[in-house]
Amino acid sequence: MNCPRCQGLIAADDVSLEHLIAKCRSCQEVFRFSPSEIEAVSAGEPRYDAGAFTEQPPLDPLPDVDLRAPLSLRAPRPPSIEIEDWGPNRKLVKRWFNYSYIGTAMFCVFWDGFLIFWYSMAFFGDGPWLMILFPMLHLLAGVCITYSTIAGFFNRTEITLDGGLLTVWHGPIPWFGQMSTSAGAIEQLYCMEMPNHWNNRRNYQAPLVSVNALLASGKTVPVVRSLAREEALFIEQQLEEWLEIVPRRVPGQVD
Repeated sequence: MNCPRCQGLIAADDVSLEHLIAKCRSCQEVFRFSPSEIEAVSAGEPRYDAGAFTEQPPLDPLPDVDLRAPLSLRAPRPPSIEIEDWGPNRKLVKRWFNYSYIGTAMFCVFWDGFLIFWYSMAFFGDGPWLMILFPMLHLLAGVCITYSTIAGFFNRTEITLDGGLLTVWHGPIPWFGQMSTSAGAIEQLYCMEMPNHWNNRRNYQAPLVSVNALLASGKTVPVVRSLAREEALFIEQQLEEWLEIVPRRVPGQVD
């Protein structure tokens, strides 16, 4: 099989027959292929003619492969994530900002400006109490949207492995989701699609994904939430490499 981009030969280790996806080591192109392409390649391969030999060559022993572990390709590093590696102290840094926050900021200017105008009329124009109480839900929504937009412009997520401790920090604008756990207590890492009420919060076209950790105690804890699929898969892959965890399939996980 050849890469559709650079026509380089694809190694067998970089082909996932389960997911019908492959990756080129030369140009880093990741592409899908169809079962018919596999049949076409197989049909063009030279076949072994048993009659040409008085005795057949011995077969090589099969390698010791864990069939429970799915064949996977390395996820490329998204531009929003940086790696800081200082020996035993390792850190993944994800910037929150993307261009969607510019549109949200413009909405906040309009929404908050209207509320400021409304309440200035209510307080300084001797308006009735109903005029003050009626838009309270709009005020609460404005505060939440404005706060999350400011956090989107300035915040980052830092996932740090230091001294056998895995910590997750969001800041500098205070945000929920901080966590800290012993790295030795983590048995497995996997990605899951988040519930619909999270995915509909900002009308994302693609579903949001979380990276979860399965602990030795049997408890599952979220490591990072609200990620794009490629971000979540890269973080899972990098943490598994640092923690030397062999990937195991979890029902319902995102591949």
